[in-house]
Amino acid sequence: MHQFDLAAPQALAALLLQATCGSFALLWLMPPEAGRQFYSTIGKSLSPIAWVVTLIAYGLRAHLPSSAVIAIGIVALCVTVYTYGILHDNPLVNVVPHLVGTLAGVIAVWGTAEPHWLSRLHAFAGALFSGTATVGMILGHWFIVRPRMSITPLVRTIHALFALTALNAALSLLAIIPVWARLPHLIGNLQSFLWAHLIFGFVVTSVVNGVALFCARERSTQAATGFLYLAMLSVLIGELCRCLIAAATSLPL
Repeated sequence: MHQFDLAAPQALAALLLQATCGSFALLWLMPPEAGRQFYSTIGKSLSPIAWVVTLIAYGLRAHLPSSAVIAIGIVALCVTVYTYGILHDNPLVNVVPHLVGTLAGVIAVWGTAEPHWLSRLHAFAGALFSGTATVGMILGHWFIVRPRMSITPLVRTIHALFALTALNAALSLLAIIPVWARLPHLIGNLQSFLWAHLIFGFVVTSVVNGVALFCARERSTQAATGFLYLAMLSVLIGELCRCLIAAATSLPL
């Protein structure tokens, strides 16, 4: 099968995998005061996505390292077991899967990224980028459930999203600028996806995240959550375009 024919399923698998692994790993940093229902809600959201990635990876098993395919399956299993453990407040059945799933996520993201140091670094940064946007949106929503929760973790998450926007933008520019003169030849008809990656992933995300920060500081948490929904959407659009270009071309995004 031609590389371009594989690009779409590889890009979808990479996006979903990175968002799942990033979100799951970031649960270590979420505020305990949110309560176990907050963690179980994220786990229940991630679990079906992780199993979809497992199915896609199994279909692409001839084109992926076997270690990556196994690690993806472990991530899906760990997210599912973790959710069960959190729901029943059983530390043994949630802490161990959380640790194993986080480590398996690192292996899975490394194994499915394109074999270039910049691509792999971008895959890890993209996982944290997608994960922060996703978890931040759910954290903002959680103020409806726990209105007395401290606003500080939400503000920190928005600050982290700004930092990751800058980091991922720097990595994209590091990949693009050295080959700028040959860029049309390298990416061909995918130029519109590159612009979508840059505009949605960084410009739109920065603008709506800035509004979310203003709303959060004013403790208008519902308004902040609305803009965090938009931030998550713009991040995922930008990251999907990046994953597609990385899978279809030699550009190390």
